[in-house]
Amino acid sequence: MNPRTVVTRWPLNASIIALALLVALLVATISLVPAQTAVLAQPEQAPVQEERDIVYATHDGVELLGDLYSPRGGRGPFPAVLMVHGGGWRGGSRGAFTDLGRFLAQNGYVAFSVTYRLAPGEGQPSLETSTFPQNIWDLKAAVQYLRGEAEQLRIDPERLAATGGSAGGHLVAILGLTGGYEPFANPYDDEHADQPDNVDVVVPMAGIYDMVEQWERDVQRRPQSPITEWYLGGPFYDGEVRARYYESSPAYHASTQNASHTAWMVVWGTEDNVVTPEAQAVRFVEDLTRANATVQPLPLVGETHQSRIADPGGWDVAVPRVLAFLDQQLKD
Repeated sequence: MNPRTVVTRWPLNASIIALALLVALLVATISLVPAQTAVLAQPEQAPVQEERDIVYATHDGVELLGDLYSPRGGRGPFPAVLMVHGGGWRGGSRGAFTDLGRFLAQNGYVAFSVTYRLAPGEGQPSLETSTFPQNIWDLKAAVQYLRGEAEQLRIDPERLAATGGSAGGHLVAILGLTGGYEPFANPYDDEHADQPDNVDVVVPMAGIYDMVEQWERDVQRRPQSPITEWYLGGPFYDGEVRARYYESSPAYHASTQNASHTAWMVVWGTEDNVVTPEAQAVRFVEDLTRANATVQPLPLVGETHQSRIADPGGWDVAVPRVLAFLDQQLKD
């Protein structure tokens, strides 16, 4: 365990918390919620303990950091949620999940928002600069850290969820499908490398599940920003890279053996302008259903990839349903 910065934060006015939460999630998930008029109710008690800049692992000389949000009161153990930011595998920040972390902690969860290694966002794609599967290994290490430090963090290691948006949705979907899968096992000699790397519940939002389809879409619609090529090391037609497009696709791994032990809530906007919903989320839900997984789809009608999530009413539709799903799977 490394030294941490610990902050106790007392609850704010409910409407202020709700608005701050919305703004943060716009950045964090690049996600999706329809505009409404109600405001999400917030608990008026239970301050949150925040611990920042925790080094959960060091891979190839890179310190991987996380921020922890915990209920200030209570002995636990609490269910935990790993939060993975989006940003096209090449950007984003764990700080974007600050308000979601506080919200989850106020509702009886320990939330851990983490960094992972990012691909370059410019230049010629190459296998040397690709961060697949390195960022998967990083997130596996984060899961192992939570389990290895479960007693000190007041976590129940048998109740672990992961959520993320856009690229983060893709990454948590991979986590949910490759627990104990040797080709994706964390190869580093981390302190908690002996811990299981599976998660019990996954909530991907606006995620990418078929990397070949996403590459084809990007080639046609935004060739100046080849995010899949930067991430995987080259275009799909490159023989050296082609297999990586399948290996990195959650849909490719959605078998009964891999998917059925995890509960899923898949969230997407029906008018997503970055990811094609019918080819990504809708098909992925079908894949999970065929694999006998517990899956609850949450399509948000009329919303895009970058939706009006800053509207305070939007969260009254999406967040209570996500929280209810987490509670059902991890608390009931």
